Amino acid sequence: MISAGLTLMPTAGTALYASSKAALDHLVRVAAVELGPKHITVNSVLPGMVRTPSTAHFSDEEIAAEAQSTPLGRIGRHRGRRGLPCLPRRPLGHGAAHQRRWR
Repeated sequence: MISAGLTLMPTAGTALYASSKAALDHLVRVAAVELGPKHITVNSVLPGMVRTPSTAHFSDEEIAAEAQSTPLGRIGRHRGRRGLPCLPRRPLGHGAAHQRRWR
């Protein structure tokens, strides 16, 4: 699942989008707790700000400030389906290297 920063820092005018993403975040946590005993990992990705039509209203200064707050000093670019995050296929129970346990 792909999350959004709006679940952590809400912005006016994003109630429907942010609440739906927050619901998905919680679903991932619950699924991880329920499926963990079966050695099934559940993961979510929170990519940070990405240039899309929904971020077009941000000024260049706001974009620059957001970029400064990231480790790479830039924001993401939307690349369509080519840019979807993928995890390598592994045997069951072998999750991503930096997974967070929800218990």
